Amino acid sequence: VQRVDLFRVSVERHPDRLADMVDTRRASITQRTARHDSKFDREASIHDRRLQVLMAALRLCNKAPAQVRSRSKRSVSFEF
Repeated sequence: VQRVDLFRVSVERHPDRLADMVDTRRASITQRTARHDSKFDREASIHDRRLQVLMAALRLCNKAPAQVRSRSKRSVSFEF
């Protein structure tokens, strides 16, 4: 209880100090959130790219038997 009273008295005497503390804390949280979001976006794009590559490989594997039977062995169709 005594700490709360001391805090209240200090806020009453120096309200600008509390505002600065709150602004600093808010800026820190905003910055940390932005860093986390950009890291998440970067990881998500990497996983998305890996998924696209795997899907393309799977499509090629599914088309492989048809390509072997084609007239020209050089022609490869990349239809998605």
